[in-house]
Amino acid sequence: MPVFDLLKRITGIFKSLNIPYMLSGSMAMNFYSVTRATRDIDIVVHIQEKNIENFISNLNDFYFNKETIKKEIRKKGMFNIIDFKSGFKVDIIILKDTDYFLQAFKNKKISNELGYEIYVISLEDLILSKILWIQQLQSEKQKEDIKMLLNSDNIDIQYINKWINNLNLNTFGLI
Repeated sequence: MPVFDLLKRITGIFKSLNIPYMLSGSMAMNFYSVTRATRDIDIVVHIQEKNIENFISNLNDFYFNKETIKKEIRKKGMFNIIDFKSGFKVDIIILKDTDYFLQAFKNKKISNELGYEIYVISLEDLILSKILWIQQLQSEKQKEDIKMLLNSDNIDIQYINKWINNLNLNTFGLI
């Protein structure tokens, strides 16, 4: 499947440059028994300014804006790159320096389900990331995703509730 080939290529770039990352968003749902078709990949990265040029030099197979990448890394924002081969988009989110985001990054899981090692956001933090998303844009698709993820086994609901309270999040009656 082309999107999984792209995932392997982009995570391979991060690994080769020793840039810590974790898969997030709808693609990550596939690792929690919730199949979700998507045409983009969301990856959170902990990239530092000293790695910018090396990272950019590895993007020959992608459309990107060099100045946007530099600016977004410096301000801890996000940017996207588009794969020439498949046309798929990769959203690259720079790790924010807050208690919650640092903890979520620390909680990432290792998966070998695709035949290679990949770091994936934890189930609880995936749920929380979708709750954070609907604070700004009340997407029905995100709400459906949250409901499906909440049906998974072995959820640490206390962890989720702790961060809902700490971040003062509206759960829209989903939890």
